[in-house]
Amino acid sequence: MLLRFLLRQPTVPGAKIIAEAPTKEKGPKLVIRWFRRRKNSRKKNDCRQTYIKVEIKEIVEG
Repeated sequence: MLLRFLLRQPTVPGAKIIAEAPTKEKGPKLVIRWFRRRKNSRKKNDCRQTYIKVEIKEIVEG
């Protein structure tokens, strides 16, 4: 399951987040096929979405 979120300004004034992005990874391969009732009308497409894994080291209050 892929969670989407936005990194915004901290809600605590002066707080800082120390994070590290060690790796870029690829998600599972998705195979997409199109079919029509015609001769030679099949098409295949596959894709893998890349994402960055972020590791939060510490949260420092200022």
